[in-house]
Amino acid sequence: MDYSIMGAWDIIKRFLIGWTAAFGILVLISCVKHWDFIIASLANQALALFNAVMPLILIVYVLFYLIRSVFR
Repeated sequence: MDYSIMGAWDIIKRFLIGWTAAFGILVLISCVKHWDFIIASLANQALALFNAVMPLILIVYVLFYLIRSVFR
């Protein structure tokens, strides 16, 4: 059997992967458990959500349009 020595970066990668997996599982469980509350809050605040997201979409679209026009 050949034993390999793990470097510091390997340990950091495993640590970050583990925490990311744990966070993802907790978010998934929370979304399943509180699904009715999430849907109710989105339904009640749909217009506010639209007003918050639309400027961001426009800014991203304009930035991509400007970058594309510069490289033509």
